Amino acid sequence: IREPSGLRVQAELISAGQNVAIAGRDVNIVLQQLKGSQSELISYLNSVIAEWGRSDFTHIVPGANNRMDSNIRFHQLYTPVDVWKENVYQSFNEERLTEFRFRAIENDLNDLRRPVLEAIATYPHLVITGAAGSGKSSIARFVAITLATACLPETGQREERQHGLDYLGTSWIHGAILPLLVTLRSFASSTFFPLKPEDGRAKQLLDFSKEQAGSFAPELETYITKQTEPYGAVLILDGLDEVYKERQRIVLQRIIEDWAFRFPKCRIIVTSRTYAYRTGDKWRLSEKFVAAELAPLTIKQMKAYITNWYHQAAITRASTQSSTNFKWGDCKDCPFGNVCDKATKGDLIDTSLILRNLQNIVTGK
Repeated sequence: IREPSGLRVQAELISAGQNVAIAGRDVNIVLQQLKGSQSELISYLNSVIAEWGRSDFTHIVPGANNRMDSNIRFHQLYTPVDVWKENVYQSFNEERLTEFRFRAIENDLNDLRRPVLEAIATYPHLVITGAAGSGKSSIARFVAITLATACLPETGQREERQHGLDYLGTSWIHGAILPLLVTLRSFASSTFFPLKPEDGRAKQLLDFSKEQAGSFAPELETYITKQTEPYGAVLILDGLDEVYKERQRIVLQRIIEDWAFRFPKCRIIVTSRTYAYRTGDKWRLSEKFVAAELAPLTIKQMKAYITNWYHQAAITRASTQSSTNFKWGDCKDCPFGNVCDKATKGDLIDTSLILRNLQNIVTGK
């Protein structure tokens, strides 16, 4: 696993063998060390990439075949989104703050926003909230995939030979730490989940994760529990809102807090719909967990997403091979019809799941 050396510099170019990762003008110098079984590590990382990196189009594009699913990888479609800046206009009441945010949306302003990847890199304990379809689970998958790719040793099957840290941007200075993505609904329905809030401990979540990891379980526990380099991990807990019972959410609160206490070197990301994580909720986490709410896509982000999707879809369909170099504004043969106009007018501003709005256009309806 690669770990940061603690040195960050600004430079045009630095070259030092294979121990330098370059991301624009920010250079993170990292060390490469592996602990435990290399084959088990590679197997675990590839399973993370395979499980969370696949894009399923069957519910979006009728007739989508396995070739489209296998050729279009999730990270190729993902467009980095933003969160609303925390502690901005903190004195405003909710109504006035909402008014300011809507004004920012309508005018495509950026003064109230910051990249979600920057927030993930900044805060060791972060709760990402947002409306349905705003991209919470997508972020969880994206971070898991990119870190898994970054952790693969040179003998692993590094997809596209692309270093995963490149996708996380210049804000990420923590090196390639092991990702552990847990769907909270699955954990809550498992036999590992305690019945009483007072019984909630980190051990139950760790035991559940170890069972999911199979033969990699001993190494997984080591990377999470060891407090010295080169060990390290990020726990990604997706879907707090999908655990519907209040008692179960309180149990999760106890478990997550215990995890943060016992494994302070392990970073934690939690996702939840906004309605299920409000100030005053009994299951709300302590102040060490910073909450950041996802902002709607900007017009620029919409254009980038549509461009990425069309480009990747085109190379999997023989009938559209000639259109693989699509650029925004090339509307003559664009299969998206009037989506371009709708996007620029802001009609799609309430959702980041643009594929839903493309279904009829892609199928020619």
